[in-house]
Amino acid sequence: MKSIKNIFSVFSGAGRALAFGGVISTLMFALPAYSATDNGCSDDNNDRITPELALCSTHVYNIGLVSNPTNDSDKQLMRDVVALKTTIMTQQLKKQYDFLEATISRFKTQLQKAVLTAQLEAAGAPSSSSSSSSASSDRNVVLIGAENCLLKSSTSDGLSCIQNNIRIVLQAVSAGNIGEAYRQLQKDLEFARAYSISGVLYDANNNKYTKPEACTNLSAQRDAVNNCAYALNIAVMQAIEDQQNKSRQNTNTQQR
Repeated sequence: MKSIKNIFSVFSGAGRALAFGGVISTLMFALPAYSATDNGCSDDNNDRITPELALCSTHVYNIGLVSNPTNDSDKQLMRDVVALKTTIMTQQLKKQYDFLEATISRFKTQLQKAVLTAQLEAAGAPSSSSSSSSASSDRNVVLIGAENCLLKSSTSDGLSCIQNNIRIVLQAVSAGNIGEAYRQLQKDLEFARAYSISGVLYDANNNKYTKPEACTNLSAQRDAVNNCAYALNIAVMQAIEDQQNKSRQNTNTQQR
């Protein structure tokens, strides 16, 4: 009876239960399918297994007995000890699973960013080191590879710059970098306003865009950023076509 009380005392406090977290590997090695007498659960001198922490395959061994209990109190003790050991083991396994899932998620995000950076550099964008330096010194540039379109020497170059930034925004959204894509798109809308693109209108009283309509309620959400970026690209395309038409008309007028 003394051995029963000693084993049960290990499980009597919630504070002591936390000690099971550091020995999950020990628990994993204590779950055989054969008799517990063969794995040391019943051997008090076995330095490989801590009886208080190992879940023996024969339940009675978990409370220090070698035969099934005959009274109700010992039977309940056995059920309580087995349930507590199983619960703590399951909780620790769940914590390890959650940690592993979070780690994999971080690795996935880092890989997506690395792939996006490599694609941009392969397309002729500056390297990540130079782009980071540029982005930190220019408040109008958020994403790697994007440019400050207000620095272009002509309207046509400025419009092409906005289109290139929009492509980078959409690539960032695909890579899961929604927050920075949203902030860069806000900059590109400002560029479009500066170039007086007719498809972009801003209501200063309400502090929001009224055109394109897809940008009216722009937020840092995947669909909102995507829809606004596509709508802005159409407005820029129309502006480029209008500029080309005016250029052709001027050329025809001069030739007459």
